[in-house]
Amino acid sequence: MKLPAGIGSAMNWSAAVLAVASVGLACGGGAKDAGDGDSPRPEASALTAAAADRMEALQSFHFVVSHEKGTTPITAGLQMERAEGDSRKPDRLSADVDALVPQLGNSAIEVQVISVGDTAKMTNPFDRTRWMDVPGSALQGLFDPGAGTVAALRAATGHAISGEETVRGVPCWVVTADVDGASLKAFADVAEAGFTVKLTLWIGKEDPVVHRVRLAGEMGPADTPNVIRLIDLSRFDEPVEIELPDG
Repeated sequence: MKLPAGIGSAMNWSAAVLAVASVGLACGGGAKDAGDGDSPRPEASALTAAAADRMEALQSFHFVVSHEKGTTPITAGLQMERAEGDSRKPDRLSADVDALVPQLGNSAIEVQVISVGDTAKMTNPFDRTRWMDVPGSALQGLFDPGAGTVAALRAATGHAISGEETVRGVPCWVVTADVDGASLKAFADVAEAGFTVKLTLWIGKEDPVVHRVRLAGEMGPADTPNVIRLIDLSRFDEPVEIELPDG
């Protein structure tokens, strides 16, 4: 650490230690606030804006959507518990989905969904060898973690850096904020304006990509009460092939 001006080379060790400690206290707390000592803490809203730009620039990524509490309603009356897959710009998504069927006493099923352009297909919940069209626009009633993350970043308010953590070996800043449900349609079609969701973001220190998103709270009146969603993102800009099935 560079010593403050005025501390000469002849200063003895004890005096130097006292001077450095004084500088740390005057700056508001020292190493804990600055992280590992190599990464000065950025301004939270600027970091979030940089993350939004970086996420928009990505061409592909892998995602895992899960729930600490509750489920997410998707197409065909299904309640999604977990989804894992890949997204590739401009309009391709593939995922394996674990879901519940409320009409059948919350029976657990697995389906695959693939969306390309304006067409989306899903395997039949009772026969995964057969595909069915998803009604409406390609991702309506499904989910789009890429668009959802960018929209949440752009619309977030009340940003604050609450700490730092490592996600899959990557040092990240942890940012908290609020976001209105109106900006979260890509995460859940039930999202509506007037519902405040607590947002937590894990943003890379060296490269401001978003590695994890946590969304706590209902996005709309038809959402699962007290739901908490978790989205993990990885494999940024790695090659991925996504094609619609035959038939």
